[in-house]
Amino acid sequence: MKQKSRFAMIAVAMLAISCGIPALRAEVQKAANNQERAPSEEELERKLHSTGTELAQRIPKPRPEDVVSPKAIVTAIHEAISGPPGPFNWDRFRSLFLPDGMIGEAGGKPGEEKVMYLRVSEWIDAVRKARETATVHEVVQKVKVEQFGSIANVFYTHTLGEGTEESERRIGTNLSQLVFDGKRWWVASMVWNGTPQADQVPPEFK
Repeated sequence: MKQKSRFAMIAVAMLAISCGIPALRAEVQKAANNQERAPSEEELERKLHSTGTELAQRIPKPRPEDVVSPKAIVTAIHEAISGPPGPFNWDRFRSLFLPDGMIGEAGGKPGEEKVMYLRVSEWIDAVRKARETATVHEVVQKVKVEQFGSIANVFYTHTLGEGTEESERRIGTNLSQLVFDGKRWWVASMVWNGTPQADQVPPEFK
């Protein structure tokens, strides 16, 4: 399958997932598997010895307020992808993640044996065209941060949908792993669990 066709397939599937259509998740998994490749020695060396300054040179400059805390950075993720249809600037979204950060979905519902995982740059390429024709409105709700030194886990919920009315909203559950380089927070990985039913969301996050 050609690269362009593969990304187009992922884009359609990701848009379907955001609308609660599970039938295309197998295609997302297939596309994700096709993205795998072994890193070169140069890439491995860079990953082993990068400083925060060197990492910053590989991504767009972030808004300082976006990367000041774990809660701020996960809030910025959803603000960055929200907006009306049309050409979309991905720089803010990209600036939040490590250069080789990962984005994934762990099934369409709890316990479902399907996983999608892509590098941030691959995910952006996959959804870029679909994002330009859809309204996205996501708002972070309850946030639980577990931090030790320069690492943090952030488990949180957010509402999502194509409008601002409460009747149009659904809820998503997310887990992000973060690292701090002494100056700013970075998202190392972000994974979500589809769009669960309301009674499946833990009470402390409603």
